[in-house]
Amino acid sequence: TADVRKQWYQRRVRDPFHRSNVGNKEIFDSADFVTKIRWFYDSYYSANLMNVVILSNLPLQETEMIARREFSTIPNRNITKPTFFSNPYPTGTKYINQHTVYENGALTQELELLFPIASSEEEMRLDHKLVLTILGDESQGTVTSHLRDLGYIIDLTVSTLTFPESFSCLTIQIHLTSTGSCNVKEIVRTVFDYIDLMKRKISKSIWGDNFNLQEIRFNYHDESDLKTLLKTMPGWMSSASSPKYYLNNQLVHSKYKRGDIDRVLDKLNVNNINILQGGAGFDMMECEFPSLDQYDTTFKTKYHTSSIPRSWIKYWQSEDHSTKGLTIPDKNEFIPSDFTILPLSKLPQPSIILDEDGFKAYWKQDSSLPKSYVNCKFYIPEFSKDPQLVAILRLYLELVSESLDTVTYPASTAEYRYSLSPVSEGFKLRVEGFSDSETFFKFLKLVVTALRDPLLSLI
Repeated sequence: TADVRKQWYQRRVRDPFHRSNVGNKEIFDSADFVTKIRWFYDSYYSANLMNVVILSNLPLQETEMIARREFSTIPNRNITKPTFFSNPYPTGTKYINQHTVYENGALTQELELLFPIASSEEEMRLDHKLVLTILGDESQGTVTSHLRDLGYIIDLTVSTLTFPESFSCLTIQIHLTSTGSCNVKEIVRTVFDYIDLMKRKISKSIWGDNFNLQEIRFNYHDESDLKTLLKTMPGWMSSASSPKYYLNNQLVHSKYKRGDIDRVLDKLNVNNINILQGGAGFDMMECEFPSLDQYDTTFKTKYHTSSIPRSWIKYWQSEDHSTKGLTIPDKNEFIPSDFTILPLSKLPQPSIILDEDGFKAYWKQDSSLPKSYVNCKFYIPEFSKDPQLVAILRLYLELVSESLDTVTYPASTAEYRYSLSPVSEGFKLRVEGFSDSETFFKFLKLVVTALRDPLLSLI
């Protein structure tokens, strides 16, 4: 196996994607490479540490014969199963509270905050979906919105990483602006301020909103859209998932578990964090960065790792910092309540319902789901003849979209969406969502208002 892997690497060495997913050229060329592989084989390759699962349409007796023929030659050395500690970042050790700056050649600076949240089977069962949902919210007053207003970040996403041996991390991934790259201490402080606010303000009503939204998605999903989504997943996931199964696994909770929420939030503290900051051009920044004096041979990149300064930790723990401007999202006013599907109309479909000078409207009924779609095309013929006007139109549409980012986030979680795209003779607008008239027209009004008067102060 060692020789095969080495040959595979050498065959593809001219390929830009030649790096093996396990090991690198230095390891393959080392004198003791084969010796170490053989040591691992002798130490751990034993039948008593293996399980075989066979799924077959053959008769049981024939399947058993195949299993014995193929696997009976594996030696049984009666090796004791090795054990490893679950949490690779135990509190109070050199593996936690680390700040790593690394060079990755990316056009944007990246920041990742990593919090170990589960290191046992009991902790792995904690329900943390609501914490992810609120921490990743983009509504006005949330941590994402606040840091954008300060000019520190481009976007922020929250997720969990799960590893073997009952271990998982909550990660906050942030794309930074050049100003944000020099204000990591302030960004992390704002994150901790928001986490503190969550500890005091999360209520059952907030959980109720999120559960209602997931339940609505489950009951009124578009089968074709979900099938398309499942096709983009890895084969082993998509083959095991039906649209209903996938949606069912997206439900927030079956019941409100305040204890789970508190236990997860308690893990998000200043003594349980690692910070990774990646990018390029650190030497050209207006602020100071440590010299990247270390080199990783696997990823071929320079980096520097040091303990998070105690002064930073004390600053994050201090109470003399105002949380003014930070708020937990209020009740979502875009949650629909009317899911009536009207009887199919006798009018021909599609029908022209309005035809005036410069304006024509078509109508077609959807009788399969309680959803509405508005598609508009705005004709501006002169724009197709002037490259400068085309550039201005694209800038205008981007301004509209940016002005809508924060105010439409609650609507987007309730399945209301819009899109703006330039076309040869103008631009297209598409608005879609549930047919509940109150929430649909409230969302449509937001979009149309932004089209008439985008936030030009963003320039």
